[in-house]
Amino acid sequence: MAHAPSAVFLHIGHGKTGSSFLQSALALSRAALAEHGFVYPIDEGAAETAGKGHISGGNLRASAGALSGMIERAGIGPGQRLLISSESFFQYLFRNGAEFAREYDAVCPDVPLHVLCYLRDPVDHAISVYQQRVKRGGYTGTLAESLETYEIPARTIAVLAALRDMGARITVLNYSRHRDRLAATLADWLEIPEQALTRPETGQVNRSLTMAELEFQRLMNIRLGGMSRRLVSDPLCNLAPEIRSETPPLDPAALEAFLERVAAQVGAPEYQALVPEGERPETGSVADHIDRFPAPPAEGGEVRFSFSARQLEILANALSEPLERQMRNQQARRKKAAAKSRKAG
Repeated sequence: MAHAPSAVFLHIGHGKTGSSFLQSALALSRAALAEHGFVYPIDEGAAETAGKGHISGGNLRASAGALSGMIERAGIGPGQRLLISSESFFQYLFRNGAEFAREYDAVCPDVPLHVLCYLRDPVDHAISVYQQRVKRGGYTGTLAESLETYEIPARTIAVLAALRDMGARITVLNYSRHRDRLAATLADWLEIPEQALTRPETGQVNRSLTMAELEFQRLMNIRLGGMSRRLVSDPLCNLAPEIRSETPPLDPAALEAFLERVAAQVGAPEYQALVPEGERPETGSVADHIDRFPAPPAEGGEVRFSFSARQLEILANALSEPLERQMRNQQARRKKAAAKSRKAG
């Protein structure tokens, strides 16, 4: 018989705030977490992937009924606390906050809900979100086009308000200020010793791309869609996590429009009420940020990209693997057809 947890600890991201690194640490630390009364349910395949420092989705994909299903499967003992790390919960709560509240009340009545939400300064975050959209979401637009649809501060209001209305105990931290001690902030939230968390061997998890990698992935997205990440960005990020990312070009006018819009969202009274002053994102001015962006290429101008030998080796291996598999399958079919023909003759 499944037991309701004594408490639920839910880490929701949002995206591009070190979630993959933290999920790697959690996957590697399950035994230590259990000693402190936490159950972190995750299947062995996902745990192995996360433990290697590869891109991870945490231990639960947010959807209707997902929490109920996890509690049924997790084998939670009396007095144990359930720990969930899933940045997909941020978007799920934005769209389905009321539905999640009803599900939580049904399966965890009177069970305290602790939520950890990391934010990030908007310019840094918007660049990283654009990289992620191209890298794993099949996006084919420019950085300027991506900035036009960036609404994270406004969505943060909806998410935190929904959790507040549930009576959740909410901790909000700014990743931009805590990125150098990320594991320590997670341990503080869980009220466990920092040394209880084992870090992945690779310090960089789910890195962003270089300009050459980004453009190659964007072009592959145009032709093959989001699944092309398995051929380009996933192997590059997983096998060469040490490569430093690069910032895409941006026109000052596009940056100015973005900053004005985001500053209004961060300055909204409800945002100010929900996010502690010391953790509120900083927007800044065009002058504060423009030097980090290369100038967009002149119209008709030639743009040059470069790959290292290591990047080319990873790409060659990843791109050739499905072709080699296809060739083996074709050879097997030909052999089978030939054998059938000889038997018939």
